[in-house]
Amino acid sequence: MEEYNFEVYSKFEKDFWYIKSRQDLLERIIKKYFKNKKDLKILDAGCGTGFNFKALSKFGEVHGVDLSNTALEECKKLDYKSLELKDINSLGYENHFDLIVAIELIEHIDNDGETINNFKKYLKEDGILIITTPAFKFLWSKDDELAMHKRRYSKKRLKKIINASGLKIKYLSYRYFLFFLPASLIFLIQKNRKKKKNSLEYTPKWTNKILLNYMKFENWIISKGAKFPIGIGFIAISQKYNQ
Repeated sequence: MEEYNFEVYSKFEKDFWYIKSRQDLLERIIKKYFKNKKDLKILDAGCGTGFNFKALSKFGEVHGVDLSNTALEECKKLDYKSLELKDINSLGYENHFDLIVAIELIEHIDNDGETINNFKKYLKEDGILIITTPAFKFLWSKDDELAMHKRRYSKKRLKKIINASGLKIKYLSYRYFLFFLPASLIFLIQKNRKKKKNSLEYTPKWTNKILLNYMKFENWIISKGAKFPIGIGFIAISQKYNQ
């Protein structure tokens, strides 16, 4: 991710809808699959500046890994069990983690299939992998360029790389259902602007609570196992199991 995006995210307040809704989603999923266990070993893969930590730390020891030293300097302000400046494909773990979260990560990686295979290796038996990633190639925008994405996903591709790893998909759905049309318009506006600007910067402050409440409702639907027919992102939950 470019330093620009880290600067943008650092400006957002702690109650910013994008950050809080992500934490809410993780908490709901972990409670569903781990029944409120508090002693999990958790890998925050591509931890960035630590947006996920507040949610993850409620459930156990959180290990953060990222390729950005700038991001890890921010994470040092939090109580991560450990932080590693390392390629996610080069970790020395095997059958170690109960939970791996890869939030907006795999779209940054050249060989995403290799990464999913390694996640399986890092997981304990019955361990859970949570992935979120952007959807639809035609929605490619300056956001993707600023974040240095390699791709946006189709459902077919996401299913293919997870299934190829041997992980079992427990749940796969689109996210940001109601954002599909407005986001498409914003991404189109971005393409016609010379100045680089992350779409999140267009969010009026007065909409923050509205957007957060909507996303919490969407997260609740996801936690109940219902699926959305379209959206600008995906969530995939997979499990390692004895074959």
